Amino acid sequence: MNQENIETEPYDPFSVMNDFEKHSEKMDTTTSAASINTVQMNSNIQQPNSSIPINQPNYVPGFYKRTVSNYLRKQFKGEIQSFKASSGKKTGYSNLDTIIGSMYPGFYVLGAGSSIGKTTFVLQIADQMVDSNESVIYFTLEQSELELVSKSLSRITALDNMKNTSYAKTAIQIRKGDITQEVVDAIKKYDQITNLFTIIEGDFQTDMTAIERTVEDYVKTTGTVPVIIVDYLQIIQENTQGTDKTKVDSITKRLKMLQRKYNAVVIAISSINRGNYMLPIDFESFKESGSIEYSADVVWGLQLQILNDPTFTSAKGIAQKRALIAAAKAESPRKVELVCLKNRYGIASYHCGFYYYPQFDLFRPDPNYKQSMVFNKAPQIIL
Repeated sequence: MNQENIETEPYDPFSVMNDFEKHSEKMDTTTSAASINTVQMNSNIQQPNSSIPINQPNYVPGFYKRTVSNYLRKQFKGEIQSFKASSGKKTGYSNLDTIIGSMYPGFYVLGAGSSIGKTTFVLQIADQMVDSNESVIYFTLEQSELELVSKSLSRITALDNMKNTSYAKTAIQIRKGDITQEVVDAIKKYDQITNLFTIIEGDFQTDMTAIERTVEDYVKTTGTVPVIIVDYLQIIQENTQGTDKTKVDSITKRLKMLQRKYNAVVIAISSINRGNYMLPIDFESFKESGSIEYSADVVWGLQLQILNDPTFTSAKGIAQKRALIAAAKAESPRKVELVCLKNRYGIASYHCGFYYYPQFDLFRPDPNYKQSMVFNKAPQIIL
């Protein structure tokens, strides 16, 4: 037989699912009948620790609907398609996107200390996403919409004038009304990309219920599931009795359930413990971080690159550490790095270097940063 004359159909990974769907009604009837016969044979058996006999009319249909077989025929294909539709979102940072490819639907937490630029870093991700026609809803519980928008405009003026940043304007200058031609040009550019960007101003009384209802209204109104950003986690109110840890645990779990409900990308910013400011970031750095470690799909930490210096692995030398951190913060740009502490479905651990220009609320990839510069990273296992 001439193999070259054989015509082949394009491979359809869901062809078996289509067959399932065609025969699902028949399978439902057959399986349900068989299940009922089995129940009749065991009519005197009861559920352990239950007063409901197995032969109750609603028992078989209720539990049959929960079988994996029924899930494969009724939901699996749709959920795969939904996951694919929500994937492929780039952060807009070329060095980070080279490592992760894109963000998959999941719950991301970014933690950092003060003056490292955690809000600026995530806001820039939001701007870069909407520039790629992604819808974003940003809950800002600490800063106003004016503060965030002026940060973005300042960044644009800097990017437009990197050869001579004297023409760029800081966010505070813009808020004070220093509207030069460079700022006007930035406003025009920002206006063109932000029709898919929604900023929701909250306050120190905003709770998870308000966030959940706002997302629900957004999805119903627009028909689109946006990237959801919450800035930041510890400010969200929760009507929960107990400690701060109990509150954060509850909020973290509800954010994860919100992510699962819409199969969305959810990014929450988190503060870290002051006691860990002079230590390389890890899970101990996160404030009341019990549920963050387990509920989040991806946990990122943002820190100064200097924290990889061997000086910071010793319990001694507090004065020297403070001097090194002060010098690192005085640099322009500051050298920071993004550290991945957890990644449920991808590369378990990675690092990215950035230049941070705080005066213009701008992050750029550090071209001189290499993974080999990380002194304290765990050894990699190559299979």
